[in-house]
This record gives sequence, C-alpha cells and structure tokens, in this order.
Amino acid sequence: MHTIGQLLESCSINEKNLLLQYISIKNSPSSKKYRLLKLMIKNPELKDPEFASIIYDSSEHSAYSQLKKRLTEELISHISLIKKSSFQKENCKRMQVIELLQKGQHFLHLDLQKEGVKYLKKALELAGRQGYTDLVLCIHETARTAGVAEPLNYDELFRLKNALCKQLELTLNNSKVEPEQNKANLISLKKSVLQTESNNEVLNLLEKSEMYLEQNSLKKASIAIQDAESILYSYPSIHQPEIVWRLNLTQQSVLLKYGAYEELINNCQKTLQIKGIPDHVKVEVYKNEWFAAFYLGYNELAKKILLKLAQYRTQLNQNIWHYYESYLLFQEGKFQESLHLNHDCQRLLKSNTDYFLGSKLFEMMILIERNEWDWLEFKLENFRKTLYATKSKTKNRIQSFFHCLQHLQKLTDSSRSMELKKFRHYQLLTSENESFSWQPGTFELIPYHQWIEKLLKVN
Repeated sequence: MHTIGQLLESCSINEKNLLLQYISIKNSPSSKKYRLLKLMIKNPELKDPEFASIIYDSSEHSAYSQLKKRLTEELISHISLIKKSSFQKENCKRMQVIELLQKGQHFLHLDLQKEGVKYLKKALELAGRQGYTDLVLCIHETARTAGVAEPLNYDELFRLKNALCKQLELTLNNSKVEPEQNKANLISLKKSVLQTESNNEVLNLLEKSEMYLEQNSLKKASIAIQDAESILYSYPSIHQPEIVWRLNLTQQSVLLKYGAYEELINNCQKTLQIKGIPDHVKVEVYKNEWFAAFYLGYNELAKKILLKLAQYRTQLNQNIWHYYESYLLFQEGKFQESLHLNHDCQRLLKSNTDYFLGSKLFEMMILIERNEWDWLEFKLENFRKTLYATKSKTKNRIQSFFHCLQHLQKLTDSSRSMELKKFRHYQLLTSENESFSWQPGTFELIPYHQWIEKLLKVN
C-alpha cells in the first residue's frame, strides 16, 4: 500500500473530511492535488494508473508521481493536527524523556555526575517503559561517553534487546528466506527473546528485593528472591551467568541479615565457581563469606579469605579490611596486636564517619578488656569532642554505646551489672527499634550490646 493509502487507512471519515478541508486552504477544489485526494478518499480500491488517467487523461503521465509526492508531503504535515488527540499523549511522554536527557547532559557537562546520573536514570526508566528504543540508545550513549554507563545501562539494555529481537522476529516472519533457514532463525530469536524476558523479570524482582532490604523488610525481600529464582531456573538452558551471580549476591545480602551464616558460606562458594565472574563481584562474595566465617567463629577460614582478598588490592579498601582484621585478632584474644592494627588504620578512616568512630569505640573496648580504665577516661573525653563535631552524621547505636561506656566507667564493679540493665541507652541497644537495631556486615562487627552482656554477664 502506498503512503497516502496508509495515512487514509488510519483515519476515520471525519478525519478524512478534515484533511480535505486543510488541503483546500492552499489548493482550490479544482486543483489536481485536491481532486486526487478526493478521488483517493472516495475510491480507495483504484490503482495509481487509474488515478493518473482520471487526473491527466493518461495512465502513464510522468507528472502524476510528482503530484502524488507533493500531496504526500502536505498530508504528512497535516496529519499531526488531525490526529492531535491521539498523538498528544505519546508526544508528551517523548518530550518528558528528551527533557530529562537534556538535564542529565547539562549536569554531566558541568561535572555534576551525581545529579546527571539521577536525570539519566529517570529518562532511561521512562524510555524503557514506553519502548522508545531510539531514546534508550541515545541515553546509553550519553552515559557511556560521560563514563557513567555501568550503573545505568544494565537493565534497560535487556529491555532494548527484547524490543529489537521482537522487531527482528516480525521482519523475519515477513521475509522471503528459505523456510528451513527461517525456522532456525526464528527458533534462535525466540530463545533470545525468552531469555531476555526472563532475565528482565528476574532483574526487576531483584531490584524490588534490594529495595525491601534497604527498608529492612526481610520477609518481602525473601519472597521477591524466591520468585526470581523460580523464573530463572525455569529456563536453565538460557540463563546468563551474570544474572545468576547477581541473584546469588542478593540472596547473600538476605542470608547475612537473617544470620543464616552456614547457608551464606555455601552460597558464596557456589557463586565463586561461576565462570567469568568479574573481580569486583569476587571481592563482594569473599567479603560476605568472611562475615559469615567471622560470626561463626571460623577464624582459620576467615584468615584464608583474607589471603585470597590480598590478590584484589585494586578492588579493596585496605583500611576497612585492616579494621575488620583487627576485630578478628580481638576475637582470638590478641588484644595488643588488635590495638596496633586498629591504630594503624584509624587515621586513614576519617573520610568514613561510621568506621572512624567505630574504630575509636573499638579501641575503648580493647582497653576495657585489658582492664585499662585510666586510659579509658582520657579516650572517652576525646571521643565526646569528636562525637559533638560529627553528631549530625552519627548512627544512633554509636551514640548509645558511647553513653553506655561513660556509664560503665562511673560504676563500681559490684553495681555495674545491676545498674546497666536500668540504663536507657543500654535498653535502646538491646531493643528491636529500627534505628537502633544491629545490622551485620557493618562497622559494628561485634554487636555492642552482646559485648557488654558478655563482659558483665548481664542476665
């Protein structure tokens, strides 16, 4: 079907009459352009030679093709006005994506990467949802050029691939390729589309799970992971390794929060067997395995993991790992070595408020274990000044533990256990209140309230 025929096919009777009215503004009713459009509306079944013979008295008239071309151009310029109501919403969505993209480009140009990424993500989400594959590619290219493509393109490129595969499948269906070859191509494409769709579903569920984890909704996070796992392993022949390790990483976060440490170790060891796993993922998996080993008291395993992690120095924050290692020495009763290692990394942790303050509190824990209460008084006063300077950025558990240490320092040996149970900040540490609940895998490797209970044998 020619272009004019396609345009008219998409129009209602009223819209066709409106097109005639628009054409008549620049062309008189006796003009060839107006007459041709009127003929095409009234007699859509006629062919081009028949239209040409009516307009020019000759079916081979060379001017007919030019007339038809000019009419097509004018109809295209008017069709958006005729179909304004149906195009308006679509155009509005496209304009929203373009506007978000332009804002992102502007911020990236000013080296404001955080703001730029925020707008590119919004643009990418809307473009992916609406199926604007051209804009998705444009956003991806903008992100790639700016050096921020990695956090943006993963999920949306799957959606883009999905859309392109489906379009290619339609093209192949209409092609003149040999039946057997066409069938093989279609099978390959269907497999690709199925893989993309299942991967996309899995990724969406993992995003939900991560969101639930941030909200501390472990039950909802677990359900989302189970659904993702069910989808992924329904198609074992087509799932991709990166989807598997991403699923495993999310599972590990849930297992860590649940305290299922044995299961966490098994999951980590299984994940490390996946071929082609990137180094930054290996480091994340080793970190989760190390936490599990530490909490289970598997000190030898924890030391072996530290040796493996030494291979990935470029991927590691060495200071934080020295901090973790000082806790491991503390757990083994090697207080002097723990204190030295903690001192070595403390100054270099200043850029990370939680770990910096955590290392100072940990130093006081070591002093108490060594019964050095005189030193403790000096350290508490210094910490009070530091805490005052960083109070707006300080976690509730840090503040409450500091108050507990102050309280302990004032009490006599015989009264510490009894008085502590009544102390408000100790009660907050032991509560399940969201802002005071202990989170594994953070700066507070040993829960402060458990350490106090063990120290004083609080019942």
